[in-house]
Amino acid sequence: MSQPQLRGSGQPGGYLRAPEPPSWRPGAPSAESPPVKQKRRMKPPKRQKSPKLPLSERLPEGVYDSRPRYKRFVLHWLYFWTYARLGLYRLKFAPRPIVSLREQFDRNDRVIFDLASRKRACGATANSKGGAGKTPTATNLIATLDEHGKKSTLLIEANENAGNAAAMLGVDRDETLTLRAYLASLEAFGNHDALDSALGHHRHTSVAVIASDPNSNRSITGKRYVEGAINATRCYRAVMQDLGNGLANQSNLGAMRVATVPFVVACAAKPTSFSDADSTFVAYRDGHKLNDKMVNKTIVVFLGIKRRELPKLMEQYGFSFALEQIMTISYDRHMAKENPVDLAKLRLRTRVELQRIVIRWLEQSPDKTDPVLRSVEEVFEEYSDDTEFDGESKNEPGLTEAR
Repeated sequence: MSQPQLRGSGQPGGYLRAPEPPSWRPGAPSAESPPVKQKRRMKPPKRQKSPKLPLSERLPEGVYDSRPRYKRFVLHWLYFWTYARLGLYRLKFAPRPIVSLREQFDRNDRVIFDLASRKRACGATANSKGGAGKTPTATNLIATLDEHGKKSTLLIEANENAGNAAAMLGVDRDETLTLRAYLASLEAFGNHDALDSALGHHRHTSVAVIASDPNSNRSITGKRYVEGAINATRCYRAVMQDLGNGLANQSNLGAMRVATVPFVVACAAKPTSFSDADSTFVAYRDGHKLNDKMVNKTIVVFLGIKRRELPKLMEQYGFSFALEQIMTISYDRHMAKENPVDLAKLRLRTRVELQRIVIRWLEQSPDKTDPVLRSVEEVFEEYSDDTEFDGESKNEPGLTEAR
């Protein structure tokens, strides 16, 4: 029987597929090329973790400075996620945490105590017109310094006529020395104990008060007032002088010359006091030889004004003093009504602003070791051509007839 012919062996339309050699089949052994041994895939080496730094070192500088312990847990999560997790620490801008008013109050308390221990302060609040806020500013500033500085403080009503600073500090005029009685017997009050025992004190703090006299037709001479003010600065570490109205009063001139840091005060409740503050500043700077003190030492206090309103006021009034000299106290109902001084009834923001003014006052004051207390003769030698500063009555020391 004949073998069947395969299709594709020369016949048209036929195709014969040659069988594959055994070595080509997958998995079949080959004598010519031995199977290649597959290499085992190696795992990449584990990356060495850098040692974990404390969070205070990974975060921007100043995050943990002066932070109470009970707040660090909240700060840990807040700054860990915003800086460490999100990578914001690589940015150049690093926002600082907001400091609360209570933290500012506690910090300022420590700063005032440190400055008060090595400074000798003497101030004077001035404005040529009444109702500008001189008395509330003077009484609250000296009470703030006494509370936080823990030092002997004194308030002098440098007013020839009746004032209300003693009443705001809760001191009756009959229970303390008046200004004329103090100036008439300076020899008996040459030390702190003798003077402090004759004065009334604020019931909430230890501020001593020399009250003003009732209205009188006898004015106080500049020479006698300077003697009394210099004696007061020797007896007390901090003295605040609450000036009366006017510019030509000899007691006002003497107080401004003895003061190491003058205060010029204006109040938003009386808009005309802003122009009066500027005229007062110019008068003492140009007319009474106080150019260096008024330009470099004066602190201008605006009551009832917010800091953001200052550029508009500068443009409106064109003040002669610089913007850096102005410090503000926002509106406070207890302080605006001229109630008796009680720092506990003030808003916390108001107390922080009072602290900032006291800190600048102390920073610009001389050290207690500096020989800054000049004698009356040196003061008169410096202002020898000022005739209004040199009046003296033969009948009663320190007083002269009102002109």
